[in-house]
Amino acid sequence: MRALRCALTFALVISGLSGGRVLASTTAFDLDDVFTMSLEDLMQLRISSVSKTSESMHDVATSIYVITEEDIRRSGATRLTELLNLVPGAWFQDLTYNVTTNGLRAPADEFPQSMRILLDGVPITNPITGGPMYNYLHIPVRQIERIELIKGPGGTIYGANANTGIVSIYTKEAEQAERVVCDLSAGMQDQISPFVRIGARVAKSVELSAFADYLTTRGYDQTDDFVGSQLNVIAPTGADSTIENRYTSDDTDGLEALAGGLQLQADLSADVRSSSRLFCSSTASKVYTYAKILDSTWVANQEAIDVIASQRLDLSLGRQHSLFLQVYFRNQTVEVANDGGWEPTTRMLACEFQDNVRFGQAELCLGGNYEHVKFDHDNGPYSDMTYMNTEASYELTGGFAQGTWHHGNLAKLVLGVKAEKWTLVGSQIEASPSARLTVKPSSNLTIWSALSRSVTTPGYFHLNLEHRFADLAGDGSLYLAIVPDDHISPTKYITTELGLRAGIGSRGSIDVSGFHAKVDDAIGVDPDFQSKEPIPSRSGGYMVLPMYFTNTYEGHAYGGEVILRVDPWAHLRAELSYSHYQIDTEGLPIPGDGRHTPPRTAEPRTPKHVIRLRPYLDLPNYGIYVTLSALWASKSYRGEPYDYVAQKASDDTGWYEDPPEELLKIDLNIEKRFAGDRLSINLWGRNLLADDYVEFYSGYLAGGYPHTVHRTFGAGIRYRLDR
Repeated sequence: MRALRCALTFALVISGLSGGRVLASTTAFDLDDVFTMSLEDLMQLRISSVSKTSESMHDVATSIYVITEEDIRRSGATRLTELLNLVPGAWFQDLTYNVTTNGLRAPADEFPQSMRILLDGVPITNPITGGPMYNYLHIPVRQIERIELIKGPGGTIYGANANTGIVSIYTKEAEQAERVVCDLSAGMQDQISPFVRIGARVAKSVELSAFADYLTTRGYDQTDDFVGSQLNVIAPTGADSTIENRYTSDDTDGLEALAGGLQLQADLSADVRSSSRLFCSSTASKVYTYAKILDSTWVANQEAIDVIASQRLDLSLGRQHSLFLQVYFRNQTVEVANDGGWEPTTRMLACEFQDNVRFGQAELCLGGNYEHVKFDHDNGPYSDMTYMNTEASYELTGGFAQGTWHHGNLAKLVLGVKAEKWTLVGSQIEASPSARLTVKPSSNLTIWSALSRSVTTPGYFHLNLEHRFADLAGDGSLYLAIVPDDHISPTKYITTELGLRAGIGSRGSIDVSGFHAKVDDAIGVDPDFQSKEPIPSRSGGYMVLPMYFTNTYEGHAYGGEVILRVDPWAHLRAELSYSHYQIDTEGLPIPGDGRHTPPRTAEPRTPKHVIRLRPYLDLPNYGIYVTLSALWASKSYRGEPYDYVAQKASDDTGWYEDPPEELLKIDLNIEKRFAGDRLSINLWGRNLLADDYVEFYSGYLAGGYPHTVHRTFGAGIRYRLDR
């Protein structure tokens, strides 16, 4: 509560000092009529995530994809992960309704450390794990204005942990908010979600908006294999077995979430614009947990409260000079149920600035950032996960310089470098240089290439966590455990990219991009423990047979995307894409052992081949708008093996009921608009052709039994009162 009061006080103070409408760089284009734009106009959309300044999407030397407000509305999506899975090059797999593995040009992972996610410029990746935790942060999709996804490294601007992608989420600006929007969505699995947003002009140049969102659902149904107190299963020998069901509860995939926010925007003068934001999120769910100390399984609560307050000032110092300054505070408190439970609290206070000056055909961009992060953990009395440092503070300091040279309208060269020091991993300075070239032989053809170096730093849990997996002695004196390696190093990426964007007549466009990344010192878990000697636990009182968090492999990742957009008729538009991803690895030496960890190419965590098709059909004379989304993916890794007799994650001697197979998913959304588009209703369906199946399983994250993904249907109604 004290942290919450501090955050609210901070927000009120900065609101009193400012207010603020954000510069055009943060509101890069007007989305009201985006679907009526021609494809040529769409290629000239203004974006701001690549360099944190406004520029044409057609001119940037990187692979970027924009999910517009119209895409969001017409998708019928109810979760952020459903939106992100529309993007060629991204891959998401549901463990449960709340928990997902994901990757952007990277192996799908529970905590993808190479992908950076920002909400209105504030990093929302969790510094404990270094990756996003979607189940602990509820971002209402109806409050999102657009999402810009950079596929590939962005370390020169964003720093560490931006190796394979950057996801920039932009929410509604106060100056764009309608007077009142009321939205109610409901569907199968007891899903109910009301939403309201209010916008008002409180002074001549001051806009205020507020929103509130609530979501409740019971999530995915319990797997049929775990219905009833007694289960009939087939043992590995082929004989039927009757066993007692350890997982009888059917309410362990539900979610109750509440989110709300305020934004105050104002022109403080003709040259100074300001924006103050406060965002609060609360989530609650139930999961199965198991404590090895007690040898017991039970249903536990899992909750999180996240408060983000930010202040941004944009200054225009003439037609050739601009800068911005942003300060933000974040407090996240989580009650984690996994492995007996633990309660981490993370507080972050940070600031950044960026100064942009243009000299004729050249531009110079200078920037810097500072973050102070404090970790505070309660290990819990029955937790199998112990943090050696329960209270610790670390600092991240960085600065960058980037120069841009234009050769008329024909070519643009961008050279830059960022240097950072993250005291969590030591005093060394990591550099992220890049060179990017754009060539435009004609107005509708852009060819670009890039070469960059970027790094991924270990998370707090890599360096401080001891995670016990098995009581080897049976009396608590010797455990099998994951422990930190004292010599773990950041992961290094050297990435080469090449791409083109071209118009095809007046009714088509194509976007092609490819990449190769040399990955060194990738971080993972050393799977070998049989050859090691027990070591004393850093927590004291017992010995552990160690499996190290360490640099486990190196490799080459490569692939790319082809995106074809066509507009054959006045009321039909379609996007067809193909994405390819592959990584070949070699194991690195095991700490304290001369052998190498095994290569990790046998079970690709991201499909090599994914095809997406999304046609939009308009029937404006009838006020009907139809959107279809189809996805086909080749075989990929679907999680740990699961032993249905032992009812737990299994080693290689167990078996998995749902082996890798091809995947076909089709979603449909039909919208009917009334009263000049102010009133609308929509019907949506997910996984229309799929029978129930297990999409992914992780004994660590999901706990208990594998959950099924299945068909779901729902409806929504929306009313908008414009100014």
